[in-house]
Amino acid sequence: MKNTLLAVALATFGFASVASAENFTNTMVTTTMATDDYELSATGTVTDEFGLGDNFAIYGSVNTLDHTVAYWDADVEFTVGYANVADNDVAVGSAAYQLENTTGALTSTVEVAVIYAALTDDVFDGQTIVSPTAGLSYAATDTISVFSDVSYDWMASEDFADLGGTVEAGVVVAVTDTVDVGVSAVHAFATDYNETQAALEVTFNF
Repeated sequence: MKNTLLAVALATFGFASVASAENFTNTMVTTTMATDDYELSATGTVTDEFGLGDNFAIYGSVNTLDHTVAYWDADVEFTVGYANVADNDVAVGSAAYQLENTTGALTSTVEVAVIYAALTDDVFDGQTIVSPTAGLSYAATDTISVFSDVSYDWMASEDFADLGGTVEAGVVVAVTDTVDVGVSAVHAFATDYNETQAALEVTFNF
């Protein structure tokens, strides 16, 4: 599971540093509706007391420009979304170049995303983030896959200031032909809040 736009918004703005640290004590929950080319997702947090957290995001994406590069399947994913972080409204958009190769049960992925995030009351004064991600997924059975990925972020609009990265590992279970449930642990590193949190994503495939 890739980083959500909520995580991007948390990492982008200085005002979110406290919210970001608090967020990593919560469980991030994402619901996604997906087709082959389109996705619509909503992400929020659940506190240790099973209450709703203060931060949330909604976002949609489309995959286009399918092609091949050597042994890799490639495409470009465009995403737009809205996040509410620490009572601030944030607009986020991104373009990501994605590569994927499957050999037997093993799938490897490489992605380079350019992300723009801004407060909605001043959308032309935002920040640009460059975020590469590499991942591996192994289909252990027809219905269970294990995966891991690592990503790192730089603030391109601020002389490529170092924002730190995340490493994630988890399992995805195909509950039915159309419903997948993913559970993972996400660890932030090289940040002010080097914490590990749980993540849950339920995907409905159409």
